Amino acid sequence: MHLEHHSDRFRLSMPVAAPPAEAWALLISPKGIAKWWGPHVSLDPQPGGALREVWRDDSDREVITSGTVRHHEPGHLIEFSWADDDWDASTTVRWSCEATPDGSIVHIEHAGWTALPASRREVLRQVHVEGWSRHLERFAALHELTREYPAQQLTVEWRQGRCWHSGNCVRALGVVFNPKRKPWIDTSGATDAEIESAVAKCPSGALRIRRNSGREL
Repeated sequence: MHLEHHSDRFRLSMPVAAPPAEAWALLISPKGIAKWWGPHVSLDPQPGGALREVWRDDSDREVITSGTVRHHEPGHLIEFSWADDDWDASTTVRWSCEATPDGSIVHIEHAGWTALPASRREVLRQVHVEGWSRHLERFAALHELTREYPAQQLTVEWRQGRCWHSGNCVRALGVVFNPKRKPWIDTSGATDAEIESAVAKCPSGALRIRRNSGREL
């Protein structure tokens, strides 16, 4: 992770092992946010949409962080206001995603700190550097955890953190994909062609086919 400090903002950047479309879907979708940020957070990514996070501070006081989406370029950038319920002013958070040869880089920029009282500014800023760093590390880790299920001439790879639980694979080939079974993927009940066809229906990229020769599909 890379951290840049400036007078009124900081910026965190993290490489992610996923193409931008997959990274962005996990970043802003409700199911994705629940995995990398937490189920206590809601975000409507449309301009004018609301951000809301309910959490407890070190004194066990309930804190509500809220904001409003100001700008959204799907797949690339989203910007929203950000303030805790006891702040006198709001700050600005911007998430963006860029393509790299190995996947993507996700950036989180948090600006507007000079609007806050000098007596609290640096403490709050550092708390948010640490908080966003933890969230971004968790986000990147979701793309790294992969489980493998060999078949005949191919292997099914499942990246749990990306899974939207759409059920497409289950409906397409329930004999192989069955969430009520452990392990939930059993490739012995179908041909490679049937498995490939079912995996192709995965909307999130959580399922992927790798030829046993090493080539990915």
